[in-house]
Amino acid sequence: MPLSPFALVSAEDAMRECDAPDADYLEVEDLVNAATSRIEAFCQQMFVARPMLQTFDGDGSIILDLRSRIVSIKAVSVYDTQLLAPGTSQTGLDDYRILHERGELYRAFGWVPGVRNIVVEGTLGWGGIAAVPIDVRRACMMLVKYWYKHEDDLATEKLGEYTYTRFAPQADDPNGDLPPKVQGILRARVRWHV
Repeated sequence: MPLSPFALVSAEDAMRECDAPDADYLEVEDLVNAATSRIEAFCQQMFVARPMLQTFDGDGSIILDLRSRIVSIKAVSVYDTQLLAPGTSQTGLDDYRILHERGELYRAFGWVPGVRNIVVEGTLGWGGIAAVPIDVRRACMMLVKYWYKHEDDLATEKLGEYTYTRFAPQADDPNGDLPPKVQGILRARVRWHV
C-alpha cells in the first residue's frame, strides 16, 4: 500500500531510522501507515489535517465534540429534527462558534437531539506535517523502528550466560502493541472524552 498522505513521518526518514535496506522500502512504508493509524487511535484524534464529512447524534448539549482539532469548517447541517418537516434540513448554520484547539463546536441554543442528525464538513487535524507535535512524530518513528526490528513477542532470551529481555505485548491489554516508551510519549496527547 502506498504511503498515506496523512502519515506522521516519511518512509525515507523511517528507512534511515531503521537502518533498513532498500529492498524493505514497501514493508517500512506499510509500518509507517500502521503506526500512524495506531497512534491516532491511541490518542483519539487525527494529527495531519484531512478533509472530513462526519455525522453526529445531537444530544441537546451546547458542545459538539468532533474528536480532533479543527482547521476549518465548510458546512454544518441538521437533518430531520423535531423543529423541521420530515425529510428537510437546516443547512448553512452559522450560529455556532469553533473551538479550534479543543475540536468542538459551541452552539448557545444547543445541538438539536436526534440520531445521526448533524452533518459536519470540514478539515480536521493539527495542520500539515510540520504542525504535528515533534513528540508525536518521534513516537511514530520509535514505533516503526520497534515493529521493524522486533517481529516476535519474545520477552526473554537466554544463551549460556547471556540474557536479553525486552518489551513483550500483553494479550489482555488493548494497548499492548505499543511499547511503554511510546505510550509514555503519547499519553499527554490522548483526548479524554466524558
